[in-house]
Amino acid sequence: MKRITTIVTLALLAMVLSVPTVSFAKTHSSQRSAQKNEKKALKRQKKQQKKDRKTAQKATKDWKKHHSSPF
Repeated sequence: MKRITTIVTLALLAMVLSVPTVSFAKTHSSQRSAQKNEKKALKRQKKQQKKDRKTAQKATKDWKKHHSSPF
């Protein structure tokens, strides 16, 4: 009887210890995915800012070309 109690206790202990590991793995994976998505979003944002800056510079250059100052 003592042996059965020990086996059941060890089995329950093994189950309890394995559950947090699985949930941690899922959390880590979702965090990594979120970080990758954030990194991609920042990269797109920087690219869009660069494109906007280039467009503004071109517009300024064209405006100055057609509105030259007599000075």
